[in-house]
Amino acid sequence: SMFFQMQKYSRLAQLVIRAYVGITKEEEKGPLLRVSPEDFRSNLNEMVRLAEENDIAVVLLTAPTSHEKGREPDYLKLRHLDDLSTLTSLHQQYVEIVREVAGHEQVTLCDLARVFENIDPERLRTEFFFEDGIHLRPKGDAIIATVLYQCLEQSGLLNRVLR
Repeated sequence: SMFFQMQKYSRLAQLVIRAYVGITKEEEKGPLLRVSPEDFRSNLNEMVRLAEENDIAVVLLTAPTSHEKGREPDYLKLRHLDDLSTLTSLHQQYVEIVREVAGHEQVTLCDLARVFENIDPERLRTEFFFEDGIHLRPKGDAIIATVLYQCLEQSGLLNRVLR
């Protein structure tokens, strides 16, 4: 029934939200990761499983950034990191987890991080990302759009959607 279908998609949406928000009861104790690498991996695996059970094509993306070791934005210290010097290696750890899950689960990977890693760091900071190192300027958005299009086209998913 329509209600049952909506309920299934609602469960998937809740899982996605939980993966990004990372609910924890220990937040009062000080800065914590939103989602530990272990939970991030298991959440991704579970999302892939749920999607495939519901005949939903899975595309995993790695997250690009302009953060550099030694130039981490101070505002992040107020959030989920005790030690800002761990930011770039921690981000890389999450990127690697996405790559590993995509390979293990044999789903499409659009490796956005890899594309941005090949751009000069100074240009990344000033032309492609805003100061937070996370949100993209229009030039960064244009790269993402191009790379996603190519990725979906090469994987055959674009034809599947356009049918």
